[in-house]
Amino acid sequence: MVINDGVTVQTRTEIEKEVLSFYMKLLGSSVDELPAIDPTIMNFGLVLSREQQQYLIEPVRNEEIALALKICADLKAPGCDGYNVFFFKKA
Repeated sequence: MVINDGVTVQTRTEIEKEVLSFYMKLLGSSVDELPAIDPTIMNFGLVLSREQQQYLIEPVRNEEIALALKICADLKAPGCDGYNVFFFKKA
């Protein structure tokens, strides 16, 4: 693996360190406080019912994927990878 400054890292430990460093820079560091989140709402606000929670974690069915692809325009790219809907329809 070649890192930004052109240095090659080869050992598992070095690679793990570089991967961890990359994602720490990408995602930032942890914080003790989230000022944009109101703790009152988190503690006493509306919550999803157990049924709603279960629905959100259900596996996606093939029929749902097929329908989503069918209604999307071929040249639209649903993700940041640049692959358009036509690619997924042909896959």
